Amino acid sequence: ENQRLNQLLGFKEQKQPFLVEGVRITGKNPGNWFNTLTIDKGSNDQVAVNMAVVNDLGLIGRVIDVGGNWATVRTIVDGQSSVSAIIERTRDNGMVKGNNSLTFEDGMCRMINLPLDSDVVAGDRVITSGLGEIFPKGIPIGEVTEVLEEERDMYKTAIVQPHADFLRLEEVLVIRRAEVKAGVVK
Repeated sequence: ENQRLNQLLGFKEQKQPFLVEGVRITGKNPGNWFNTLTIDKGSNDQVAVNMAVVNDLGLIGRVIDVGGNWATVRTIVDGQSSVSAIIERTRDNGMVKGNNSLTFEDGMCRMINLPLDSDVVAGDRVITSGLGEIFPKGIPIGEVTEVLEEERDMYKTAIVQPHADFLRLEEVLVIRRAEVKAGVVK
């Protein structure tokens, strides 16, 4: 636990224009890959809907519901999740969507809408693009394991293995944008 918390602290110190709040996971939805998580902080701790959630390995998801002392997080492997992302090496933009649904779970993601001329290959890293103002730019998401190219499709699709281990999550960080007034971060 001490090692995990030190790694989270290291991530927190790298992301200075943002305020980062450490939280514990208190609940997980049924299933193997945990499409949603419950955390032990809420509106009383300034946690709000659409705040990004990460750990030291990368992106976990975003807050979708908040109570006084709890919040619900939709993870990136959930089929209802979507994140604007970039292939780090090629700078190609796309959308990372979770593969998990009610009838199928594999803990993977798909990066859709990649340009046909993209030279994305297995092993390429995927990071957040910063578009959409929910997820800060540059948070690691995962690694491409396979590239799918159908002749009838207008885009390429990459299968992405998330960096985070969704089966063994215990602590995460909630990121909120810092307010800077007269040179003071609040």
